[in-house]
Amino acid sequence: TATTGLVGQQLNMDVVANNLANVNTHGFKKARAEFQELLYQTLQVAGTQTELGTQEPTSLQVGLGVRPVATERIFTQGSLESTDNPLDMAIEGDGFFQVVQENGEIAYTRSGVFNRDSAGNVVTTDGLPLEPSITIPSDTTSITLRFWLSPTSTEPLSKALPAQPVTDKLDSAPLASDVQYVMV
Repeated sequence: TATTGLVGQQLNMDVVANNLANVNTHGFKKARAEFQELLYQTLQVAGTQTELGTQEPTSLQVGLGVRPVATERIFTQGSLESTDNPLDMAIEGDGFFQVVQENGEIAYTRSGVFNRDSAGNVVTTDGLPLEPSITIPSDTTSITLRFWLSPTSTEPLSKALPAQPVTDKLDSAPLASDVQYVMV
């Protein structure tokens, strides 16, 4: 009834508020609440006899409300933003970055905010290393990232970030999105 509708709208407002609260969170994907109507109660059936001897022309049904069934993630492309961190990356289109959680399990993220830890490993802001791992030597002075659609492709997926090349060249295995990186 009306109470289930209010509870559903409260959940909807909570989801929208969470979307707004995370508007500047890198890699955040907004959500949408989904609902399903509950059963209907039939109070009057069309064609039944009335007290006056006529027939009811229409049915009378009352809905018993609504219930939330899911919150769906919306994986639309967000806006890309240039930063001063040469390790920041973005995935344009489908795909995720693979990271290794503290328990050793693989996790996936769309957040491309990366840093270098004390051992030179490229890690997320939570300190989770990329998989496959990338280690940047301590004497590295600049980094240029280039992305290809596949390991054999020579057509860049996006332009390289402006930086001075270094002598070390590191290649990786494909990431979860089948995109390779090359650091020069």
